[in-house]
Amino acid sequence: MRAARTLPMPVPIAAGAVIATVAQLATIPEEDIWLAKQKSARTRRAYRLDVQHFMRTLGIAALDELRQADHRAVIAWERFMREVEHAAASTIRRRLAAL
Repeated sequence: MRAARTLPMPVPIAAGAVIATVAQLATIPEEDIWLAKQKSARTRRAYRLDVQHFMRTLGIAALDELRQADHRAVIAWERFMREVEHAAASTIRRRLAAL
């Protein structure tokens, strides 16, 4: 017989603090959440710059446009870095990881 599963009790927070609702959490840009997972400040900075490079190269001006970029855009960017910029393979791999 399996033991009944209990739900965890809420964790107390500092007096006066309010826990964010799911709706409020949903307003946080996905890219901010993804970057926050990177432990190193240098990695976060490098990835942020890499995304900016991607946007500049493809003429993307808004985050909505960035979210619409598909696999073809990534392939075009990789090809541009390799054939036009002659970027090192390690640079290309890191930049691709930023997306």
